[in-house]
Amino acid sequence: MLIRCFVVIFAACLASVLCQPSVKTALGTIQGIEQNVMFLGKSYNGNAYLGIPYAKPPIGRLRFQKPEPYGPFDGTLEAKSFGSSCPQSRMEHISFGVYSDNEDCLFLDIYVPRSQPDSHSGYAVMIWIHGGGFMLGSGSMTKGNVLAAYGNVIVVTLNYRLGMFGFLDIDDERASGNMGLFDQQLAIKWVKDHIGSFGGDSSRMTIFGESAGGMSVHMHALFPENRGLFQNVISQSGTATLPFLVGENNVDVATSLAKRLQCSSESMDDIIECLQMVGTARFMEVCGENPLDMNEPGLVNFNPTIDGQFIKRDPRIVLQDIDSEEIEFMQELNIINGVNGLEGASFTLMFEDSENVQITNENMTSTYISSMLPAVFPGQKIPDAVKALIDLEYTNWQNPNDARMKYVIYNSDMFFNVPAWELHVAQANNIRANSWLYNFVPRPELQLAPLPSWIEQANHGDEIQFVFGYDFDYTQIGRNMTDFVAPQWEQEVSGRVMRFWSNLAKFGYAINVFLSTLVKMFT
Repeated sequence: MLIRCFVVIFAACLASVLCQPSVKTALGTIQGIEQNVMFLGKSYNGNAYLGIPYAKPPIGRLRFQKPEPYGPFDGTLEAKSFGSSCPQSRMEHISFGVYSDNEDCLFLDIYVPRSQPDSHSGYAVMIWIHGGGFMLGSGSMTKGNVLAAYGNVIVVTLNYRLGMFGFLDIDDERASGNMGLFDQQLAIKWVKDHIGSFGGDSSRMTIFGESAGGMSVHMHALFPENRGLFQNVISQSGTATLPFLVGENNVDVATSLAKRLQCSSESMDDIIECLQMVGTARFMEVCGENPLDMNEPGLVNFNPTIDGQFIKRDPRIVLQDIDSEEIEFMQELNIINGVNGLEGASFTLMFEDSENVQITNENMTSTYISSMLPAVFPGQKIPDAVKALIDLEYTNWQNPNDARMKYVIYNSDMFFNVPAWELHVAQANNIRANSWLYNFVPRPELQLAPLPSWIEQANHGDEIQFVFGYDFDYTQIGRNMTDFVAPQWEQEVSGRVMRFWSNLAKFGYAINVFLSTLVKMFT
């Protein structure tokens, strides 16, 4: 009897060890975990490999430098929990982000279905780049289990450096900017080189992202050195041509930050020495005092810059240069690009009481239109007659005094709709290019931002839940929603969205090859 019990216990222990998924790569063995999920009443099984380091910790001499590959693992890598988020301060008034002061944060996560791949070459691969204004967010916010299983694709999420650590640009090699974009690129290269070990097809790679992630994937689509790394791009609510986004450098922001840290700002040498030596926790403490202080614009506004390497010139100029190398590369790719119904509704969060926000036609013309037009026409004086025409264009003639909706639609066009259309036009300007434009309208029961009831369509970020089958960390948007179950209609829409996105990943490249063959046959 004792021997029989021992055998049973030993067998159970052995089974639990053997059930842990393990993958041998050129860098070493990676051990993950099994994860089971439910969607539309059906159970799906998959494997997850979490917290895989793709770059050396960007600390010490590597702060503000391009990432360096992590290299081989020391023994078996236990990839069973998420790595740290990159340094960020939680934005309390918009309930977004998580606090982190850990610069050792360059990790990626891989979700693999346990069904047969759609092709003998393996699973198509989708690499997600998170949003958050280049200041917030992490790959762990959107778990890829449901999308991977339902779409029968491998899903990869990743972290990249944010804020000062990812985008400080002082115009010299000590901090040349866009480190966060180079982080993303290195992660994509890591996946390209090693995803075959997980059953992935490195010739079918899709990068996709939302907001700052959408901007990022578009920037990657305009960087010819990425040729061969991916074939498909999905840009959700963000493009490289967003107003206010790309600047020459951010020396002024760095100077302001050095002063806030009580460092000398007499010279750039003083500033970079301060920012190089300051402790991470101290930096986050200072930024956390009031990270979106409107009286100090740009205090934490470290965005991508024209660094002469990744971004060589203003993307708005590039998109108009139809014969450029950047546009030639972009048109080689299959691109889905789009926006949500009322993206500009997120700007109502700037008001203390968004439900009862008071906006008049007079201050729309004198304040909001006037203050935002310079972003579209930099350095130009905008005649009052033009401002008046714009005001008339956005007037709701069924309810002319409803200026608050005018404000929302104006911001939607300014920051999202027009840039999305510009990307689509530039991409579709070639008969060989494949381009799809979407507008996601339905308002979900649980919106990512606490918006007023009079916003009846999807706001910025509302489509993310649908893309990932509600496998979403709601705690990072300040909500304890562990028991939230989306309505049936939302789940059905989510299934359709996941099918659209994964079909591009699986078949987009084949469509491109097929169309290219037809063009060659008839030209």
